[in-house]
Amino acid sequence: NSCVGPAISLPLFAGGRLAGNLEARTGEYDEAVESYNQTILDAFAAIASQAERLKSLEARAEESAEAMHLCARSYDIAKRGYQAGLTNYLNVLAAEKNLLDAEELDASIAAERLDAHAQLMQELGGGYEARRENGGAGHFPDPFSPPSPPENTLPEVRGLSGRQP
Repeated sequence: NSCVGPAISLPLFAGGRLAGNLEARTGEYDEAVESYNQTILDAFAAIASQAERLKSLEARAEESAEAMHLCARSYDIAKRGYQAGLTNYLNVLAAEKNLLDAEELDASIAAERLDAHAQLMQELGGGYEARRENGGAGHFPDPFSPPSPPENTLPEVRGLSGRQP
């Protein structure tokens, strides 16, 4: 004995349950949108901050290069004065120390600029993955060691019959 007929299920007597669920889901959606918008604003603020940092470091690099140039001129003048017998060697040493300090500052600023570029790329959504060589995570070859010979990149030479010569 089987019953054949339409099976209709209408939420006529849900007692406001559906309206409550809709209101709860709408609130969750609004919170998600607000969170997303805040994430976007934070990302733009971080990008603007890194761009401003790069601009500041660029100005510092220009000033440092000028200072290094002036220190090099001072060192050259002190060295010539010593060679001509016009001054003592302490002046040469002081000028050389100033030149070395200027070069160290210039190198420090260059390192900061590289770091700022890397951070900006990361803020823009990029990333950094260390190359894996010799099976080691993040292992890079020694820059002072001689380069390894290139792999054979020449195409295979075959005769007309398909055999190697």
